[in-house]
Amino acid sequence: SDFGNTTNPQFGVLWSPSETLDLRAAYGTSFHAPDVSHQVANTTNLVAFNYSFALPEGGVTPVLVVAGSPGLLPEKSRNMTFGGDYRPAFAPGLTLSWNYYDIRYRDRLVKPPFDLAALLKPEVYGPLITRFHSDDEAAAQIARLISQGFEFQDFLGTGAAGILYSYNFALTNASQVRQRGVDARVSYVFAVGENEFDLGLEATLIDQIRTGFCPSCTSVDFVDTFGQPLRKRMRTMLSWSRGSWRINGAVNYANSYADATAAPARRISSHTTMDMNVRFTPDFLKGVTAG
Repeated sequence: SDFGNTTNPQFGVLWSPSETLDLRAAYGTSFHAPDVSHQVANTTNLVAFNYSFALPEGGVTPVLVVAGSPGLLPEKSRNMTFGGDYRPAFAPGLTLSWNYYDIRYRDRLVKPPFDLAALLKPEVYGPLITRFHSDDEAAAQIARLISQGFEFQDFLGTGAAGILYSYNFALTNASQVRQRGVDARVSYVFAVGENEFDLGLEATLIDQIRTGFCPSCTSVDFVDTFGQPLRKRMRTMLSWSRGSWRINGAVNYANSYADATAAPARRISSHTTMDMNVRFTPDFLKGVTAG
């Protein structure tokens, strides 16, 4: 083992106070060593490049962005969930399900945001930012990275000139991350004559993904930002079947989010998509399905 041993207990309880209601709760800890893909990507895709970031006093400055680094640590978490399923007697085929979760991570594997305003938030990105005092110091760091196998890409065409800071854009272990939210689902299965219907609604609400990159760093909520999960997602589904025919349809909704990779930061609009599938399985052609 590269990461040693760990013990992670799980406790759960299921209570059914009636035939129509099930309540459940669980608590446990978990341990997740970095995947091989994470380790390989972080140690083989070694790239550094210069890019313009906003300065606290105004204007922009070249920043050395470092993507890739060795030495990832395993992440640990404590998690709590509770929820239930309700099947009302007055509506056979109807099921209402919900689940609340609260997860607290230590050393969570996180890809820092490519935030062009990072230098304006040292209380957030503190350990990810390094200050250079001269062009020679920046050039020495670039040379050191190249000797470690990094490829330097001169996006600005200015080399090390003017670089005052470096920013760690590699997968890293954040000191603490807390994520909590609610998942809900409504399902209704019923028949009208020879027609069978299945109605469904799924909704996901992430209350927060509060992330602190060091014990003393100010934690920020990264939900609804570029490269991170969205706060609200919904999916409405309807399927109809009769004999050899089946039609499935769905409408998907995702809310808007912030993109800090642009200067100035911009808002990406919410979007709605639709899915449809038609399938025909004739009785006279066994094993054949057209869709």
